[in-house]
Amino acid sequence: MSKKENAKTVKVVIECKTDCEMCKVTIDGERIYCNRKTTLELIKGKTYELEWTVMGQEGCEYSLKILEPHYLIWEITRKLDSSGKDTGHHYIEVPVSDEEKKNEM
Repeated sequence: MSKKENAKTVKVVIECKTDCEMCKVTIDGERIYCNRKTTLELIKGKTYELEWTVMGQEGCEYSLKILEPHYLIWEITRKLDSSGKDTGHHYIEVPVSDEEKKNEM
């Protein structure tokens, strides 16, 4: 990837941990594997949807974290209730700096 192309993206590190039986996490449809860290190159100025579905025994726990970059840090930790299922989503807006906006003009 050239420096110019690299300047249009940012490396985002997402971590998913769970002791539940089933965990499916995606970002705009791309699978994120549970119980590991995943690094993605996301395009600046775009909004992404992080979605998850977790199933298992009541009381099992899961966590999703955005670890990097510092300005996107986010975390959720939950235990499953008696339904044995939890779903959700979080929008990730990857900003473009004012300086980068000026350079595009």
